[in-house]
Amino acid sequence: MRVGYFDERLRAAEDTELAIRVSKKYDYAFVKEPLIKVARNHDSLMGNSANYLSAYEIICEKHKDFLSNKILFGLYKVLANYWILKGDYKKAKGYIKKSLEHKLELKTLAQYSAIIIAPFLLKYTYNKKYKNGIPHPTQQGKVVEDNSKDF
Repeated sequence: MRVGYFDERLRAAEDTELAIRVSKKYDYAFVKEPLIKVARNHDSLMGNSANYLSAYEIICEKHKDFLSNKILFGLYKVLANYWILKGDYKKAKGYIKKSLEHKLELKTLAQYSAIIIAPFLLKYTYNKKYKNGIPHPTQQGKVVEDNSKDF
């Protein structure tokens, strides 16, 4: 196989990462009609937000020269927001900085300034905004369970 197999480090988004590698070597087209139905159990490995966040980190590093600035900006923002909510400002600051390398956005610049000057204020704002919990990175309306291990 010219593109290789699934990356065994990934516990989520392994199909996305494989699709990125395929798109590097081959042209493809989008088909609007569903070709298959997939049943998913979101309580499985795939439903674990830490698995997605770890996968995003690997995908960004592995394909940073191929992915668009828009995609990298979005992935780094997801990672930064997660770590702000978890209270790890050092990791969050690193991801905010990486996101700014791909898109200069005033809101993100303000977020970066806040994490340097007053991280406690940023944490307070996020806790107020996300009082029901940390939003899951892929399941809209769901929150991250705190019992999942940080990656």
